[in-house]
Amino acid sequence: LFGTPLPFWVCKDCGSLIPARREDLPVDPRKNAPPVNKCPVCGSTNLVGVEDVADGWVDSSITPLFVTGFFDNNSLFKRAYPVDVRQQGYEIIRTWFWYSAYRGIVLAGKAPFKSVLINGMILAPDGRPMSKSRGNAINAIQTAKEQGADSLRYALLSLTVGADFPFHWEAVKRGKALLQKLWSAFRLISTWSVEPVQNSPPSNSPIDNWIMKRLSETEKTYSEAMDDYRFNDALDSLVQFFWHDVCDNYLEIAKPRMSSGDKECAFVLGFTFNSLLRLFSPFLPHITEEIYQDLKWGDKLTVHALEWPKEPVFREDLASEGAKEVQIIAEVRSAKAAKGLPLGQWVERAEISADLTGISSVPNLERMIGDVLRIKSVTVQQGSFSATFKP
Repeated sequence: LFGTPLPFWVCKDCGSLIPARREDLPVDPRKNAPPVNKCPVCGSTNLVGVEDVADGWVDSSITPLFVTGFFDNNSLFKRAYPVDVRQQGYEIIRTWFWYSAYRGIVLAGKAPFKSVLINGMILAPDGRPMSKSRGNAINAIQTAKEQGADSLRYALLSLTVGADFPFHWEAVKRGKALLQKLWSAFRLISTWSVEPVQNSPPSNSPIDNWIMKRLSETEKTYSEAMDDYRFNDALDSLVQFFWHDVCDNYLEIAKPRMSSGDKECAFVLGFTFNSLLRLFSPFLPHITEEIYQDLKWGDKLTVHALEWPKEPVFREDLASEGAKEVQIIAEVRSAKAAKGLPLGQWVERAEISADLTGISSVPNLERMIGDVLRIKSVTVQQGSFSATFKP
């Protein structure tokens, strides 16, 4: 049976155990001679090596001590031990976790890690454990080659930590769609010559303040989830912000503004996308690196050496007004689509009723609706929502 040999010999006459000398370790008592010629208890020379073995996790338990320099680098050990987190599966709690904890406490005086993150198992699509004999195993390398490593990372990191989940190709496809969306969005802003902005730019635009508030809220949710090792929640909050707030709304509103050379909008885009690049990089390291190098968005060697994004700055009153503007634009967009009018088709006129509470400039709202939704003449009045289009 394969395992770690136990460094002991036993006296066949009195049953006493004779341990190996520290300086002789490691030894295999089945092959190596005992450290003494006679039993120290009864004097017998009938000494036989122990044939029992320990499981391999006994050896693996040395990992935290080894990597932190316990045996040969005291300065590193003082800085690095105990480590912040041990990540492992639940099937080796009894072995690797407890052996490591015991060994660290005995040799170093305290447990080798501050926290432990227990992951679940990725099951086959049929819900059973993956097995070559069953023919239900997923080849991760082949999947990465076909769908991209980041797509596979997205599929796995979107799962709840600690739970078992069947592998679903739909999640990989969603990951690939996200990569395409991210690449397209960065390519779009690069056509506007948007540069990365480090500090949150001031703006008097309600829409700009709204996106800054949404970025701030997302970063807070993201950070709290990452600190709690809820990677799926962090990723979900970021994807929702990017896909819906940024792409579905802000970018569409930004297009006519950037066409007219709006510098405030360019600064907000630069800050928002600079933050997105950093926030996505732990989850999608390959495409964010590709974007970073392609756009030359910094002087660091890699995107993974960048600092954490700066805190977005916004005015609460303007952010609230911007949220109301985004809501009205979304309602008009849905109404236009419901009428069977392509969103890219120009419409001569639209008469709209909406709740205008909190809107400081109706003419500005009308102009924005016209620019974004391709309506030549827009009239907005107070009332319950309704929209009439005249092609």
